[in-house]
Amino acid sequence: MLTVGISMENNYDYLTGLSSMTYFLDLAENECKKIRNEKKTPAVVFFDFNGMKSYNQKYGMAAGDEFLKSFAATLSGYFQSRPISRFSSDHFCVLSDFDTAIQNSKEILGQNEHLDRTLPLRIGIYPYEDTAISVSEACDKAKIACDSKRNTYKSELCIFEKSLQKAIEKKQYVVENLDKAIQEGWLSVYYQAIVRTINGKVCSEEALTRWNDPEYGLMNPQDYIPILEETNCIYKLDLFVLDQVLQKMKNLAEHDLYVVPNTINLSKSDFYCCDIIEELLKRIDASDIPRDHLIIEMNENAIAGDFDYMAEKIAQLQKLGFPVWMDDYGSGFSSPALLQNIPFDLIKIDMSFVKQIEHNEKTKIIITEIVRLAMALGIDTLAEGVETKAQVEFLNDIGCTMLQGFYFTKPIPMKEILDRKQRNALIGFENPSETDYYVKLGKVNLYNLSSPHLEANQLKNYFDTWPMVMVECNTNSLSVVKCNETFKTFFNTNFSAPFRNAIKDVRCYKGKAGYYSLNEIMLCAKEGRKSIIDDRTADGTNIQLLIWRVAQNPVNGVSAVMVVILSATESPSDKTALTYNYVARALAEDYVFLYFVNMDTGDFVEYSSDNANREVSIERHGHSFFEEVVEIADTQIYKDDLDLFLNAFTKENIEKKLEENGTFSLIYRNMIHGKPVYVIMKIVKIRDGKNNIIIGVNNIDAQMKQKESLEIIKEERMVFSRIAALSGEVLAIYSVDPVTDAFFEFCSNELYDSIEIVVQGSNFYESTKKESTRVIYKEDMEYFEAHFKKEKILRDIQNNGMFMMNYRIVIQDHPVHVLLKATMIHENDENKLIVGVINVEREVRKNKEFEMTLSTIKMEAIRDDLTGVKRKNAYYSLEAQLNEQIKSNSDIHFAIVVCDINGLKFVNDTLGHQAGDQYIIDGCKMICSTFKRSPVFRLGGDEFAVVVQDEDYQYLDLHMAEMAEKNRRHLLSGEVVVATGMCKFTNEKTVAEIFKKADTLMYENKRILKHQVTNP
Repeated sequence: MLTVGISMENNYDYLTGLSSMTYFLDLAENECKKIRNEKKTPAVVFFDFNGMKSYNQKYGMAAGDEFLKSFAATLSGYFQSRPISRFSSDHFCVLSDFDTAIQNSKEILGQNEHLDRTLPLRIGIYPYEDTAISVSEACDKAKIACDSKRNTYKSELCIFEKSLQKAIEKKQYVVENLDKAIQEGWLSVYYQAIVRTINGKVCSEEALTRWNDPEYGLMNPQDYIPILEETNCIYKLDLFVLDQVLQKMKNLAEHDLYVVPNTINLSKSDFYCCDIIEELLKRIDASDIPRDHLIIEMNENAIAGDFDYMAEKIAQLQKLGFPVWMDDYGSGFSSPALLQNIPFDLIKIDMSFVKQIEHNEKTKIIITEIVRLAMALGIDTLAEGVETKAQVEFLNDIGCTMLQGFYFTKPIPMKEILDRKQRNALIGFENPSETDYYVKLGKVNLYNLSSPHLEANQLKNYFDTWPMVMVECNTNSLSVVKCNETFKTFFNTNFSAPFRNAIKDVRCYKGKAGYYSLNEIMLCAKEGRKSIIDDRTADGTNIQLLIWRVAQNPVNGVSAVMVVILSATESPSDKTALTYNYVARALAEDYVFLYFVNMDTGDFVEYSSDNANREVSIERHGHSFFEEVVEIADTQIYKDDLDLFLNAFTKENIEKKLEENGTFSLIYRNMIHGKPVYVIMKIVKIRDGKNNIIIGVNNIDAQMKQKESLEIIKEERMVFSRIAALSGEVLAIYSVDPVTDAFFEFCSNELYDSIEIVVQGSNFYESTKKESTRVIYKEDMEYFEAHFKKEKILRDIQNNGMFMMNYRIVIQDHPVHVLLKATMIHENDENKLIVGVINVEREVRKNKEFEMTLSTIKMEAIRDDLTGVKRKNAYYSLEAQLNEQIKSNSDIHFAIVVCDINGLKFVNDTLGHQAGDQYIIDGCKMICSTFKRSPVFRLGGDEFAVVVQDEDYQYLDLHMAEMAEKNRRHLLSGEVVVATGMCKFTNEKTVAEIFKKADTLMYENKRILKHQVTNP
């Protein structure tokens, strides 16, 4: 009876009741004969679900088991009396006739798509026509067909073809001949130029491989690199490339060529199969090549799956001096979150975007935003696959740092580089001494100041921006480096002369229209200053220019200067009329207050200055200017001058004086910091055809005059860029007196206004706490009250430059995450506390989604796909914990058991890898069933480790004896045999020492077991 029970257990799967793989193979032999007798073609059908691990993590192991049992029942319903087996995990196999296999498989795929909780299902079918191969081999071929669709996350059916078999054979050929390909010179390294956009010089080169095989001919990298990555052999190729690159750089130096950095690609498996960082250091330091001349490229696939580990390795590489680039950004699921966590030195924009530049306006916007994002993060950009002049010009305009593609050159070997030097046919390598200069030029985005209208039907206006041009200035000459399309259009529209790329001597324009601007450009180039000027064209058009020096070339002294045309207005018939900016800057010198007022409506804009940069920005908008001034006059004007001011400052009087004299002036004393200070008010009318005036109030008490011009920009959004400490979706901004606590709200949006917060008062902190009981989300109330204190806010600002706290407020009956930021600014010789409330609801949700995704990735990273036990990185984590306990002299008891499955290679070679996988699973089950209460780890291949503690540790000797007994029985029955070695912790300093002892004992046990096989 016991024998029958064991037989039944071995013949059927414990979960689904289907045949075991061994029993299935026996049944399939007979079923094949029966099908062939019916004049039909047998077929093996292999089923595999995509994402079973994630399903178990999401719904639980019990739900996963039910899912598998339900699918087993589905197979039984469709194939009924045919042999059906669950080979392992979510792998199922069926033997049927070919026609039925096709029909049922299609119906099963359709049924699977309509389940509530389902997974993509891959099906591989092998028409079993060849009677010379075994059923096991037929199963392998069905699995090959199934696995051919493993990279697609959707349900698919694939029928085995000879090409799939050829692919397997080619894979084996590549792995077996890699070393020979390196030794025999079948593998060679080619170099593709990476061109700096701004100067057209080669600033780097990417090392690429070519395999010219005697049997397969010239193989594409995609034919062998994925194979080498999958089989963990890629490190051999990558180290070969490294050696070739270092030798190539030495050769370039010997031939008197500038040596530019070279990039090599690394795979994730490089870091697992060898100490790749140590290999890099050893080789490059021995070559005397600077470390920053070796650039490491990695794509998203190299980072995914073990994010924390790879982020740590990338940081280590950068710390050692190796730049690290991200390859193919945008080709997969690359996101800003990746750039947020890993500070790459450069991202390579995938060629799929570049190809669409001339055909898709949305693609141009996406590329521009990627470049902007990278610039903001201090990351360079490179566009791959550049093939046309139009692509080059666009990428140059938006500030893409580097370009690569066939437009410049295809990948070429070292010999051809030297041949081109001899023929004077090289693009030319960049002088390393000029690199920093060109880096600064390349990062200037000619669409950086755009004001797009992004309604759905207005994407075409995205690149509407100010005309911008970059020029290089050398003594008295000037040449255009690059300019945007808006500048070219502006030039052609406003000037009769054709656009010129260079001016040999700007002095030739002295006394002519435009000389004032050209001279100012040359002065900015020479002195490195920033300037805003007004000038006129020959036809009387008034233009305002923003000019600044970008960088200076240390080799030839040439300076690069940016020129932006901020405004251009046609002058009225009176050619002597002043422009608004002339008047504004004349009045703005030493200004205390500056207003732009419409005399008809009373609407006004108040401007303020950024003392650090001496720039003008919008402070606030308002209505009824004259009425508002009268209302606050008694608090702002010195009492002895109040009557004088009120009598003079009337709308009628101002209009009269402007009509008579063109200006209005009034001297009086203003109350500043509680003291009367003499000021002068100047008013001028803007000759723009509208009844607008500029009012400037200057401090003449101290006679302090600003030395730099003041930029007046009318766009309200500049408020936020001037308050650098506050960012995001601003709900409200407050100005608070840090001494008296008086406050007022000078900016808010409609969403924030809906909760009706007090906008002005005498005590910011008390008012806020009072309002908090009404608007703060109740779960955050205790936290808010504990942290929102004046002393803490001011202390954090003093220590860190800023105070920040996150909490939730209730808006329209929903909690909204907000970030409160506070910082201190110094303005007009006094401190002001600026407090901003920012809506971060979207960012909080994204972070939560990212954390959930990262958690899922981490869970997948520690669990072995085949056996279900933990992987070696989980073992290393536990090893580190035990080492800490050993170091702290904790009273711990544990042992390490090292296990190795005997005969796996023989099983793979004779029965196929499917049988080999099952052999590993059976060995793992044998280990787990013995050490039921201890964590089991698969360290790789056929090697396992067990960390034995607690109850298993108490019965450790019995467990080891149990393993020996199982091995004895299995040697007789031909089942899996597992060699073991055990070492208990005594006084060793590290777990590694214990492991080494256990490993030695395991190999001794392996030798004994092998002897028992040969001498039973």
